[in-house]
Amino acid sequence: MSLEELFEEVFKKIPELAQEYLGGFVEEALSDSKKFCIEIEGRLEKWLGQYQRGELNREELEWLVKSLKSLAHGQLLSEAGIAQARTQNFFEGVLEFLIKIAITALL
Repeated sequence: MSLEELFEEVFKKIPELAQEYLGGFVEEALSDSKKFCIEIEGRLEKWLGQYQRGELNREELEWLVKSLKSLAHGQLLSEAGIAQARTQNFFEGVLEFLIKIAITALL
């Protein structure tokens, strides 16, 4: 699975995650998620390659990917009045799903 395909799977999940964590705001969540994925693409590609080559174990990969949460800004979500804590929880959900499908695809 390519990184683009991985992101497409994540984007398909955004409406569900937006409902769960934000109570809606699907368009804003999708837009902010796409910006976020562009921002993390290089690091994620590097770490997934290291995991695939056995240079990182699952726990290390999960820790690295979860550390990307601090890069999630949620600009449109903030402009829509969504609290920062809810936005962070949303992006945690996005990263959890991303880890799950990435590891499944690499097994």
